[in-house]
Amino acid sequence: RQGNNLTRRSLIQNREAAQCATESLISAAKIITGSFVKLDALEQEGKVTEEESDRYHFHVMESLDDMFESVLKPIFEIHPDLRPTCPCCDSAEEED
Repeated sequence: RQGNNLTRRSLIQNREAAQCATESLISAAKIITGSFVKLDALEQEGKVTEEESDRYHFHVMESLDDMFESVLKPIFEIHPDLRPTCPCCDSAEEED
């Protein structure tokens, strides 16, 4: 991606757009990481190998890390209030 002319600074400046992007990407990440539980169960049932499961976990986490570093982190630098306080912050707020 070094050939890409876009810079971190050129990412979303508008707060409303940044909030929409942040909420969407975090929701998608929660859904995607939720698939780990299903894949682990399929591994236990012998439907996927440990190697397949490990590769899936690795590549998905690598993609999510890239998304965080290239999209979310620059948004949080511009709009730090949009950074979630913890991965379970939604459920903690709902319990109050």
